[in-house]
Amino acid sequence: MTQKYYDYHMHSLVSMDSSMDMSDACAQAVRTGMSGICFTEHQDYFSDHAAKNSRGHVEIDMDFYDRQIRLVQAQYGNRLSICQGVELGLQDCNVEEVRAFLSQHSFDYIIGSVHTIERKEISTGAFYEGKTKDAAYAAYFRAVYDMIMTQPIFHCLGHLDLVRRYKGYGDNAIDYNKFSILIDEILRALIERGKGLEVNTAGIRYGVGSMHPDMPILKRYRQLGGEIITCGSDAHRRDHVAMDIKEAYALLKECGFTYVSRFVGGKEEKIPLK
Repeated sequence: MTQKYYDYHMHSLVSMDSSMDMSDACAQAVRTGMSGICFTEHQDYFSDHAAKNSRGHVEIDMDFYDRQIRLVQAQYGNRLSICQGVELGLQDCNVEEVRAFLSQHSFDYIIGSVHTIERKEISTGAFYEGKTKDAAYAAYFRAVYDMIMTQPIFHCLGHLDLVRRYKGYGDNAIDYNKFSILIDEILRALIERGKGLEVNTAGIRYGVGSMHPDMPILKRYRQLGGEIITCGSDAHRRDHVAMDIKEAYALLKECGFTYVSRFVGGKEEKIPLK
């Protein structure tokens, strides 16, 4: 049987940081041989990326999102499985807001991500200010662990080791041995709660030198018994849709995984790795 490929992390013009039309994303997915995709639009409370008139929140216009999904499902549904997801920016200060949002809306797939720590954005560099590399990485991993423990409302953890992407410390590599206790706590917490891990291919095009997370973490997750794992390009523009997804599948096989996951209606489906 032919391998089926799924890109389960992308952002259309529904998200504040993308202008990609959903139909363009679908066309690219079909062209590159994807069997299915999932749009995972941003919902981030208390974010510096929010518009000044938005109460400090990055919020999805759900009516618009629903209409756009229905349009592309009608247009491409016979060629491509198209799911509706969300990427939640999780912090210790937005527990109630996230719960309220999810009580009103349902999604095929939910990514839980840490973009902001102590209300300081990782992507803008604010989080790193005054911190050595070791201190920044340790603080990030502790925040991720705390998020899993307090907000286990997602299906998969997004781009673990994102902290490598944005700050140039000369060498952004993560010494697994140095942070093994923190990383193992994260991986065990995911497994014990039935949550998965995402392979985010964007690390390659951002020049990180690997996908998020790097191979040692993926191997350790598998060694500890982790099985739920998705792959996503984190695309914000058409030419990034499906980028390095096939390579991610090959990486998972090398790390000992026998299938990749996708979610439909909130339920995991296992896709065998050929």
